[in-house]
Amino acid sequence: MQKIPRLIIVTFLLLLPQLLFAQHKFDEEEPVGKADTLWRPTKADTLRYISALKSFDTLVQEAIAGNEVKQVNLGSYYSNDKKYDSAFYWYSKSAEKGNLVAECNLGVMYQYGYWVPKDNTIAIQWYSRSAEQGYTPCQCNLANMYEFGLGETHAYTEALKWYKKAAEGGDENAFVNLGRMYENGIGMQKNYVQAIKWYKMAAECNIGAAEGRLGQLYEFGGFGIVADTPEALHWYRRAAEHEDISGYISLGRMYYYGTGGLAVNYKEATKLFMKASRKGSPLALYILGQIYESGVGDIKQDYHEAAHMYTHAAEKGHANSQYRLGMLYESGKGVQQSDSLAVVWLMKAEAQGNIPAAGKLGEMYYEGRGVPMDKEKGKALILKAANAGIEEYKEYFKSHSIK
Repeated sequence: MQKIPRLIIVTFLLLLPQLLFAQHKFDEEEPVGKADTLWRPTKADTLRYISALKSFDTLVQEAIAGNEVKQVNLGSYYSNDKKYDSAFYWYSKSAEKGNLVAECNLGVMYQYGYWVPKDNTIAIQWYSRSAEQGYTPCQCNLANMYEFGLGETHAYTEALKWYKKAAEGGDENAFVNLGRMYENGIGMQKNYVQAIKWYKMAAECNIGAAEGRLGQLYEFGGFGIVADTPEALHWYRRAAEHEDISGYISLGRMYYYGTGGLAVNYKEATKLFMKASRKGSPLALYILGQIYESGVGDIKQDYHEAAHMYTHAAEKGHANSQYRLGMLYESGKGVQQSDSLAVVWLMKAEAQGNIPAAGKLGEMYYEGRGVPMDKEKGKALILKAANAGIEEYKEYFKSHSIK
């Protein structure tokens, strides 16, 4: 199971400690006169608030005086407050003095269009200035731009060069990205031995995503790696301990099927899938929908809960969940029966290339259910599913004498 690589981006660095602004709270020991519903800060809150104001005032004064570190800190304060015009001003002041953090943050502003127009060419210029000074997060940003062709073209050799420079500086994101490039053969031949080397360096930093990838490589092997299920289990456990989504799902899968020396345990598998779903994984939501729709072991069939899971995943664009949700609306299981809503979700799934959805949608067009009857359109969709080898729609052609 390949995991889509995540874009590793340096966000604005908050070097300034977070200001401790007071939260007004009710002082039960000293009610203000008779108005006991009034809220006011305690003495300690007030002192912290005054201290914070003094600290901020000092920061501003030192930035105005030309201190480049204070200038980038002030820029970071404003960027965190989404006052990007002020952030840009102070980053620019600091960058004029060659501050590598300010240069990197200006690159981020140009890449994403914070206050300034989006311009990847200018972003690369700022990233390059910072990267040349050895700032490892910015070296990763620059490698990222080259890898994904966010300048003019893909430049994998340059990407590899800058990831390696960042890795030499101990950047954990660079370890992960190098592992990903070797694993997927990006700009080179696939090399799982090298991928494992870099993923293990990231794993030493407790990076769950790298641990999850190690589990995948050891479970399925190939490209110089012998499959080793116990080793895969070890890394999946590590990834799950570090709350990695792929770790939760892969470990859950092993409990579900009883692989890696584990006994089948549907409850433990469901618990792990649930943890992944709470982190927003559409795949985990879909798997949970499948479990509740069919019922397994001690987990009872629950169409309502299945529809709930499918809905959350479908709203995130998960095609299989859109298809299953459409099927539940068509049958009225777990939801109020609605051909029109079935069509809505089947259309969304079919638009993403889901073949079973095409077949069912074809049926509904052919029969005029939930959509105006259109036999030609229905025939084309059913044929698409039948030609893909789905027996149900081959039979539909025969039973309806479609030619």
